[in-house]
Amino acid sequence: MHAKRQRSAWYHWYAESDSPDERKLIRKLDLLIVPYAFLGYWIKFIDQTNITNAYVSGLSRGAWLPR
Repeated sequence: MHAKRQRSAWYHWYAESDSPDERKLIRKLDLLIVPYAFLGYWIKFIDQTNITNAYVSGLSRGAWLPR
């Protein structure tokens, strides 16, 4: 007899024991948190790029940028 193999893949978000209500809650929380995390990361990237461009273009002398 073959033992039943458990499937584990990156797209299996839920445990098999989770009820449909728990799965719905997890999905709602994911849809609430992920956009804010993405937006925060994107703003950080844009800000970091702007500071680097300002430093490279010589604005460090007249601005608050450290040398």
